[in-house]
Amino acid sequence: MELKTNYQYTYFIYPYAIKEENYSQYIAGLIKNKKYKIKFFDSFKDIELYKYFVPNVKEMMFQDFSFNSEKISQFKKLSKGYQQKILQEQNCLMFEVILDNQIQGKIVQEDDGIFFTISKIELICFKTGICFLLLKTHLDETEKFSDILNFNYKFQNINFENKNIKKIDHIKIQTNKFNSMNEISEMIEEITGSKIESRKLNIDENLFLIYTYACLDSTYWSNENDFENIENEFIKLAEGKSSNTSVNVDYDKLSTMANSSFMKLRMNYKCVALICSSADSKNYTSLAQTYENEYLYTYIIALHQKYYLKRLSNKYKNKPKKANKDLIEFTNAIWISEITANSFGQKFYKRCKEKLNLEDLYYEVKNKYDIFYKKLNIEKNRKANYIILILLTCSLVIGIANYFTWLFYLR
Repeated sequence: MELKTNYQYTYFIYPYAIKEENYSQYIAGLIKNKKYKIKFFDSFKDIELYKYFVPNVKEMMFQDFSFNSEKISQFKKLSKGYQQKILQEQNCLMFEVILDNQIQGKIVQEDDGIFFTISKIELICFKTGICFLLLKTHLDETEKFSDILNFNYKFQNINFENKNIKKIDHIKIQTNKFNSMNEISEMIEEITGSKIESRKLNIDENLFLIYTYACLDSTYWSNENDFENIENEFIKLAEGKSSNTSVNVDYDKLSTMANSSFMKLRMNYKCVALICSSADSKNYTSLAQTYENEYLYTYIIALHQKYYLKRLSNKYKNKPKKANKDLIEFTNAIWISEITANSFGQKFYKRCKEKLNLEDLYYEVKNKYDIFYKKLNIEKNRKANYIILILLTCSLVIGIANYFTWLFYLR
């Protein structure tokens, strides 16, 4: 049975890291470059996003909610230097890559091709130096669910370093802006810069993370048609597999989430997939928008925590005192509290933490924190004992000297 969709999109997410000392310089370069445009949020226009996150998260990631339209207008009139000074105080900055036209492309199949569009490219940059490049794509001229599977499977495995090949896995670009996938690869290299810091965090530089949404026609999933009939296809979507892959569903171990009728969500360490049915009209209206905003940023927050904890773990080798300070700030700012009051958002965030092994990463860093302080206390005790020993020795010497002085006067 060939499944058909009513609406779909996929975000391909590319994490990368900037050296903390170079972050200000990196942001300055983006601000000065006309290819990039600062993305502002508005507490009225983005009201659902504003209501979704708790204040400490808005302070961490969406500080510009405090920028009203008048303030933004005044900001745009400032010189680049003043803009840079203001923006570098922000905990998180987002940029839109300016596209002259939407980027259209084609993945060549044996019989025909899958036409796709890159409709949006964004950067999310945290002050910690952990950044994310997001490409939003959707398929054109097709309703086949199998095309989504094949597209996601092929697009995620682009080798950015192989500049000599003319085609990358049969993906062709048809646009005036990019002549080939290599040019997209070069754009990504230009944005992300050196991969040295990313490699320190074990970021797979040749792999996109997948964040995908697909709304099926109600013909295939409704009150009359059970979800189990299409479960295998959903597993392929959630695992980033091609349409011709065989999968065996272990229903006892299957881990999915649901927030409404005819909606399922599943994630692993490299993919988040939501599938739904048009049997519920909210699934292709409000749910599609919520998944692209509130849930996407929740996922980004969890990813940031993952790579930041890895950076803190590495920092204990050379800068343990700074790592301790950063860990305490991280724990107080976001780790010990929920990021949203939304009930499904809390479940989604919890699942993100589970699948990204955030608890293990946190306690690995916490263990280094405890070891450092034990060593510090031992060193302090050693120094204190050494000082006491010196004082006792001095007292003994003085005592002996006084004793002999007393004997001298007795004579």
